[in-house]
Amino acid sequence: MIVKEDLKALNQRILAHLCTPNVNLDRALGFLSVCLGRLKPTGQEIVEGSNLKAAANDNSLDVISINKEYLTFARQVARDITSGYFDGLLVLGIDLSQARSLARLSNQQIHDLARFYPGTVFEVAGLAQRPVAEFHSAAVPHYSAALLAA
Repeated sequence: MIVKEDLKALNQRILAHLCTPNVNLDRALGFLSVCLGRLKPTGQEIVEGSNLKAAANDNSLDVISINKEYLTFARQVARDITSGYFDGLLVLGIDLSQARSLARLSNQQIHDLARFYPGTVFEVAGLAQRPVAEFHSAAVPHYSAALLAA
């Protein structure tokens, strides 16, 4: 099952990687039940990408690190999905093909995909990248609901 603290930690890491300060989003993470990152590769690309070795593209250490964290979390959620807990599909915003491919990844395949996939393996939700003025504290839960709807 998905641990809310792990999801919040991953979302904080994604926000830190963005380098776009968003105070509202940072305050809303406690209310947010979805991941801010959306997996880029399809199920087939995950399988093909996990077999990459010494490609011309070698990510920087910070990108490798966040990719590994995202993929490790996504693999655990994908294993839950393949066991019948389909709410993970909404949490990660992935399809069943991606979930099946993620669930089968080994630690070495995750490392290779994190290292050799061109850039981050996820894209950040557009609403999370929008700079906005700080909201009143009562508006923060509504902001997280708007993120869910986006």
